[in-house]
Amino acid sequence: MTFETALANRKLIYSVLLRAGIDQTHPDFEDYVQDCLLIYITLEEKFAHKLPTDPVSREAFIFVRMYCQIIDHLRHEKYRTTYQMPCAILPDNCASTNVDHALICLRHELKQRLTAKEYQFFEMAYRCELPFTYICHELKISRRTAYRFQKIIRQTTRQLGWEKGPN
Repeated sequence: MTFETALANRKLIYSVLLRAGIDQTHPDFEDYVQDCLLIYITLEEKFAHKLPTDPVSREAFIFVRMYCQIIDHLRHEKYRTTYQMPCAILPDNCASTNVDHALICLRHELKQRLTAKEYQFFEMAYRCELPFTYICHELKISRRTAYRFQKIIRQTTRQLGWEKGPN
């Protein structure tokens, strides 16, 4: 019964995908439709006792939950494809091929003054410009620790004569 209900509500599924920026021209559109069908069925089973009886409220509840899961899936796909090669194995000039000599000296000084994990954070956050959530996951640190590392790096760069520190 649930699968038939999901198929009957294809309009809801298409509106979720359209809201997430996935239209019929997207190369993986049919895959996302199948994902939405499975999400719909899962939601029906998981929240059967919590779903509102009013059809409009029921569709709104399912829409929001399905939309959130599709957005999470899209973010995961983006990070998986964009950041599949960790910064630790990138070449030294991953941020730029024309690196100024002063920046090379700064990196050398930071490598001597920071702990290994702080320097690795510096490489990932400033040189490779990876997002905090990805860095925290890779280094297995909390966001609080990441902000503390950021503060330490800024203080150290100021001590080395860089007034504003790295951005």
